[in-house]
Amino acid sequence: MSSVRYLVVDPDGTITYGLTATGGEFAKAIQENVGDVNVVERVPVDVDLAMYHCRQAAPSALVNLVAAVVVTAHWGRAPERYTGTVVFSGGGPTGQESASLGEETEEYVRGLAAFACRRSGLPGTRPK
Repeated sequence: MSSVRYLVVDPDGTITYGLTATGGEFAKAIQENVGDVNVVERVPVDVDLAMYHCRQAAPSALVNLVAAVVVTAHWGRAPERYTGTVVFSGGGPTGQESASLGEETEEYVRGLAAFACRRSGLPGTRPK
């Protein structure tokens, strides 16, 4: 696997760009931002977009509105309540392994995040 581009999205809408050189580094980035592998779920949002979130977030964890908006934009609804920090990456050739987030998909996620922040009053990240 080559380098992996990804976005970290906090519950307040703040987006941080990430780039790792290897799949192992990407796994470490997921662990640091979302949680240990046994509590992280990979959600295949689309063929070129995957989201990683914690399945066992604390009851006090903040809702991640950006995650809900991105999933809803693809599926028509968010099937569950996404909380805490999430990570978006590419979808992978077979939809199972992690892959780098494409530039167009990154812009798409950032646009949905900006929309969610504007409509909800979250501080978020100012567009580039």
